[in-house]
Amino acid sequence: MASRQVFLKDLKVADLKRELEERECETTGKKADLQNRLKEALENEGENPDIFLFEIAGDINSALQSLEKNLRGMEQKLIENMDQKLMENSSCLQKQIGEYVDGKFEEMENKKIATLSLESGEQQRVVNTALKSPGSDIDRLSKPELSSHVEISRIRMKPPQFDGKSSWVNYLRQFEAAARANGWSLAEKATALTLALRGDATDILQTLSLEEQDDYHQLVRHLEMRYGQSHLEHVYHSQLKNRYQKNNESLQEFEADIARLVRLAYSSTPENVMERLAVQAFLDGLRDIETRQALTLARPSKLVDALARALEFEAAKESCRRQATIRKREEDLEEGTCNEAEIRRVAKEILDKRPIRRWNGAKVRHIRGRRIEKKKAPPSSEKDVVIRRLTVVNDDWQPDELLRDQGNDPNLKPIVNWKKEGRKPTWEEVSRYSPTVKSYWAQWNSLVLSDGLLKRVLEKSDAYRSSVHETTGQTPASIVMGRELRLPCDLKFGCTPGDDVAGEDYVSTLRQRMDDIHERVRSNIQGASDRMKETYDINANDGRYQPGNQVWLYNPQRRRGLSPKLQSSWEGPYEVVTRINDVVYRIQKLPRGKPRVVHFNRLAPFAGSNDEQAEARVRHVSPPDGELSFEEFMSLHSNGQKARYGVTREEPRDLFQTPADFCLAHCVAADLRMFRGIALTFKKAFGQLEELRRQRPEVGRVLQITAAEQEKERSVFYLVTKQLSHHKPTYQTVWDTLVELRDVLLSQSISSLAIPKIASGLDGLDWRVIRSMLEEIAQREDCGLLLLPDLPMQEWVILQVSSQARG
Repeated sequence: MASRQVFLKDLKVADLKRELEERECETTGKKADLQNRLKEALENEGENPDIFLFEIAGDINSALQSLEKNLRGMEQKLIENMDQKLMENSSCLQKQIGEYVDGKFEEMENKKIATLSLESGEQQRVVNTALKSPGSDIDRLSKPELSSHVEISRIRMKPPQFDGKSSWVNYLRQFEAAARANGWSLAEKATALTLALRGDATDILQTLSLEEQDDYHQLVRHLEMRYGQSHLEHVYHSQLKNRYQKNNESLQEFEADIARLVRLAYSSTPENVMERLAVQAFLDGLRDIETRQALTLARPSKLVDALARALEFEAAKESCRRQATIRKREEDLEEGTCNEAEIRRVAKEILDKRPIRRWNGAKVRHIRGRRIEKKKAPPSSEKDVVIRRLTVVNDDWQPDELLRDQGNDPNLKPIVNWKKEGRKPTWEEVSRYSPTVKSYWAQWNSLVLSDGLLKRVLEKSDAYRSSVHETTGQTPASIVMGRELRLPCDLKFGCTPGDDVAGEDYVSTLRQRMDDIHERVRSNIQGASDRMKETYDINANDGRYQPGNQVWLYNPQRRRGLSPKLQSSWEGPYEVVTRINDVVYRIQKLPRGKPRVVHFNRLAPFAGSNDEQAEARVRHVSPPDGELSFEEFMSLHSNGQKARYGVTREEPRDLFQTPADFCLAHCVAADLRMFRGIALTFKKAFGQLEELRRQRPEVGRVLQITAAEQEKERSVFYLVTKQLSHHKPTYQTVWDTLVELRDVLLSQSISSLAIPKIASGLDGLDWRVIRSMLEEIAQREDCGLLLLPDLPMQEWVILQVSSQARG
């Protein structure tokens, strides 16, 4: 790669660090510090820093330009060589053909002279033969010589391959097109088709003889029987019959599917008949009744014409559509405006005109069938209101009157008698009664006899079918029937009036309404499934342990006389010896226990340390005067008691919108996966994972990288508080990491640091304790903290460290 020479002031940070590393100088600090160190090093070497030129590798653009120039030269040279070779071959071919033709004409002249002495008839025949043979010989002999060069430019269509999984009909059409382009005979087509078979399709060759393999029609017939669709015509015919336009399906998509099904279902039908069948299926499957009626009057002869007419009609209907206006009915009364006494009076008048027989308690009525004398209500503007309010009447009928009415009712009397006998009649006994009695018999379990009165108990399934389910967002009744159930509360408050639709319009409207309901149900179920998966993935634990990891073993044991609540169900620590498979591990209790083979569901990560010498060292190390140890801190603040020394303050601010002179920090695991939470945002923003891995991350350490932002450099710190990403940190590891972070900040004279709410989100630690740690560590070293409080999903904490003490 090309290189260039630059002065000291033009060197970048990476080039400065590389030059300092070559001279074994320190490479930390800002760009100005690096330039000063390099300048001193050059002066020590006896060089003038102002005029010294550094060799810097050229950029990739110059190398690409050089490579592109070389490629163009090679391409031009190759084209020239090919043109020269082609001209030489053409001239040689022309020369050979000319010599050959001249020889043949000379031979023809000799034959013509030799046959002049023959008889006239024989002479004429010989002459004609001689005259014809040279030309035919020229054609026959010159064509092979020409074919070796002319065939080079002829396009040979390669037939596609067939593996038995794609459509045989489509493949046969492609193969026939390639055969026609290549001009194959039947034998050549049979050979090409045999060679084009792949995968499972080659198994058919084992069932054919050599004669059938060479016969193209026999080979196609056997492949048609194995992979064709002619035997599925009844299936496609059923699909075509039940094909209707789906919700949110355009007319073009519906027409294309109808054309496909018609050709599959009626493959052997003439074209004109097929067009009529397609037009009829297209009309029967349209959702819009008006469009169907307009196309029926237009009588299109082809499916394309029907589609064009349907699109024109929809466009015209859309352009002429007017904004629907709803006229408020003056007779509609607001709830509570009509007094109850007036409703009772009007209801009593109407009840006197209709023979009503009441059953099932004091609120439900049964109107006797076949004997109702319908009378027209008097003309009144309040007629609709009265009918809607009729069901709120509270009649004070006596039990004796109810018993008499139920006993005289021909439909209720047999049911009451069977209930008194305590037996359910068979269908043979009920079959001779009216349909009303049969309907009551079907509801036998919900009918009870109390004090001689027949009552109906509301079933629990009614509440289930009429309640909106959280997953589907709809009631089961609306999903199955396309409407809501009529409940007893409707007798009190009335039902919402609907449109009076009958006949084909009712069927079409019901189908459209159910399609809309089913579409919403599918969308809601998919959303619920996605939410469930996200919730599960957040708490998912792959349970992967590596040899050498320390784990707890779930092994509950009960001791007699001791409460189970006071007994521990976990043993350990154990060390993973071998991972037998994805779910089974061989573990060994430390220090020299017997190996055991267990399932990973019985294991839990061990977050402590089993190094006895390290524990002994920790026990013998005393903290410096005036500074709390971790044990002392937890004894004071583990119960939520706050430590506030006036060195912190909180402000709402976005972490990544802080000025460039603020350094950033957040918590990660030693595996550096960073696949969720704020760690994922840091990973996308700064990257440099290889640099972090080269620093050998361990629990309790602080990793550091340098990122360039806004023409400035910003240090980013990674606090390693746990071993694996799915583990949880402990207060001990967070304390050790914060102490290490404090030492790094003071050693590098960093004055501003921005951090989020560490260890309190997905890690699950108490933020009050972590905040107290920050206060305690900062005030012991005379550091000032500026904390920016969290906001939902985007709340940040700013930690500002200064060398000046704040009392």
